[in-house]
Amino acid sequence: MSFVLLRSDSLSDSKVSPNNVINPTNEIAYLEKIEKFNIKEYSENQLLLYTMKAETYLSYKDSPVKLQKVEVKSYNKLEQEGVILNANYAQILQSGEIVFNGEVHIHTKNKVLHELETESLTYTPDEDLIKSNRNILYLGENSRINSEGMIMNIDKDKLTLNGTVNIVHNSGSTIDSSNLSINHSNGEKIYQSKENTIYRSQDNKITAENGLNMNMNQNQTNFLGKVEILQRTGTKIFTSNLIVDQSDGGEFYKSDYPTKYISSKSNITAKKIYYDAILNIIDLQGEVEAVYE
Repeated sequence: MSFVLLRSDSLSDSKVSPNNVINPTNEIAYLEKIEKFNIKEYSENQLLLYTMKAETYLSYKDSPVKLQKVEVKSYNKLEQEGVILNANYAQILQSGEIVFNGEVHIHTKNKVLHELETESLTYTPDEDLIKSNRNILYLGENSRINSEGMIMNIDKDKLTLNGTVNIVHNSGSTIDSSNLSINHSNGEKIYQSKENTIYRSQDNKITAENGLNMNMNQNQTNFLGKVEILQRTGTKIFTSNLIVDQSDGGEFYKSDYPTKYISSKSNITAKKIYYDAILNIIDLQGEVEAVYE
């Protein structure tokens, strides 16, 4: 790869400091300091990979280049704009990768903003990938999501939070799952996982065998496959493909699949279930059969 160093208006716009000056943040002497740093990075085929702006550029003898208040704008093979990454701190490695630190904003080509915090997030220009194997805090829709890493394919505009994932909603409910994909294309806000998932609210615990599909625009979550609802009283409800609707401030559980209700005093089967979790009213419908002790 090659790069072109730019000045915003003229040479005097960038202030270059000599070596033997101390960086006050880490007390390591840098070789060169450039204010209002700008570059354009090209591939071996002279295709534009990305542009970079930073308030401060610091180069060192045996350490990666460090940047402060940095913005990177990526481009695809047609030199069309991809994503914009903003962070307070970043480093340029000899491999050409750019490592962002702390709070990172990712603005996608569909004008969607992903906000996250991590110790290390790497942008690989040659592969159009953004990835991390460090803990991630992702700020979602009315929630905070923790994961063990992430990967994002810039062209597909799809982000996946890897490993164990914990979602904490502003309402206080939580979801534990794995490998959660976040899709904001075409105006959608969809969170998906195919892994075993556990939802916990104040009064109920829902376990879904095949993961979840969460539509944040509609404030609905579909828990997939076989589902078990465990109430605080110990009552269990077994069904499949359960929809939890939390729109308009409510919390309604519904499924059109065969349902079994088991409490200490009864065993009831039905074709479908409708459950108001806030009022604790359960409506079992269709060919209802009950056995009472």
